[in-house]
Amino acid sequence: SRRRHTRSLCDWSSDVCSSDLLATAVGLWFFVNTGDGNEDRTMRVRVEPANLPAGLVVTNALTEHVELRVTGPSVIVAGIDARRLKGVVDLSNAQPPRVREGLGEGNFSLPRKVQIKKIVPAWAIFDVDRLATRTLPVRLDRRGETRAGQRRSEEHTSEL
Repeated sequence: SRRRHTRSLCDWSSDVCSSDLLATAVGLWFFVNTGDGNEDRTMRVRVEPANLPAGLVVTNALTEHVELRVTGPSVIVAGIDARRLKGVVDLSNAQPPRVREGLGEGNFSLPRKVQIKKIVPAWAIFDVDRLATRTLPVRLDRRGETRAGQRRSEEHTSEL
């Protein structure tokens, strides 16, 4: 009978502990999701090209950074590291000489509940060109003496 009584006390204390943890978790969730109101923040964000077709190369990124104005719960917005955030522009359909792609929410990986209010400029512009390859003849002309401890060996050439 004494053992049974002790067991029920342990069960009761773990139930209290579990309910305290549950209340803390619900309170934290509520604070993060409803928070202390929304906050607006403007960040300078890097823009990078992605998925460039084979045989093409970006010769000039006219848009390297954009000003991104976001809004969301202040706890979440304050935690965004603008240095790590980047805008990714899909250039899979790029054609020379210039690509102009509109920027929107899909270009940036933002936390849930954070929305973009404004992007300046609203376009990413890249100069694109075809990658050219040429074979050029190379003639090696060595002059002078070798240094002490060095020796001259037979020259070999190969294609890259």
